[in-house]
Amino acid sequence: MYQKAKQAVDAGRDVQLGTVQICENCGYTVEGEAPDRCPICDVGKDMFKAFG
Repeated sequence: MYQKAKQAVDAGRDVQLGTVQICENCGYTVEGEAPDRCPICDVGKDMFKAFG
């Protein structure tokens, strides 16, 4: 996701992302569906907040 954003900025255009999920406990960020458990802090899927 971050690589996609950098490439868009380098090309002078906006990045096109789908839904972004952020773990409210540790900040782990993923595009698309939230995982069942956060791979960083091990909280459940219910601790992810969707944006977009």
